[in-house]
Amino acid sequence: MTGEAAAAGTPPELLRIADVTVRRLRPDDLDDYLGSLERSREHLAVWEPWAAAPFRRDLVERSLVDVDDAWRSGRAYVYGVWRDGRFAGSCGLWPTEHPGVRTIGYWTDVDHVERGVAGAAATALTFAGFQLPGVDTLEVHCDVAHQVSARIPTRLGYRVAETRVRVLGVPAEAGRVLVFRLAREHYRMTWAWRRWQEERVG
Repeated sequence: MTGEAAAAGTPPELLRIADVTVRRLRPDDLDDYLGSLERSREHLAVWEPWAAAPFRRDLVERSLVDVDDAWRSGRAYVYGVWRDGRFAGSCGLWPTEHPGVRTIGYWTDVDHVERGVAGAAATALTFAGFQLPGVDTLEVHCDVAHQVSARIPTRLGYRVAETRVRVLGVPAEAGRVLVFRLAREHYRMTWAWRRWQEERVG
């Protein structure tokens, strides 16, 4: 059932919100995933160093196997995102150096930008992240220059906790990363919670 954990200690494998489906990414999603990466590469490369070079099918296939292994081990939880049945991006819950803190990351297919996909995915993953035992804080990291991405955690109720300096990965970056943070104790007072309750499906 949507929103239920697949096993103790893991987040839900399937979440639905409005017209967006967020589902555990698996190796057999290769064609959808690779197709999205290929058509979105120029769009993604503006902000993501890993998108600078053309994608090789064998390496992407290997990455999906690694993603599956990471889920099984609990290191990271990576999802595919579908909108109206079409692959629309990816998102995930990633570890940090602090065991009680996970970061949410997301990217959107070029054909689905500015259509609410990333916001819906981040809403779903905020719910999923707080289903993990021991997780008391979620973070979203955005370069200060990436204003479109930074608007998402702000709307959901995350607040900037600190700004970190880092080496530039791509020319568009400013080299200063906003760390948006949300504590479990504040979750039910946010739009992220209210939206999940109002728009979840199933």
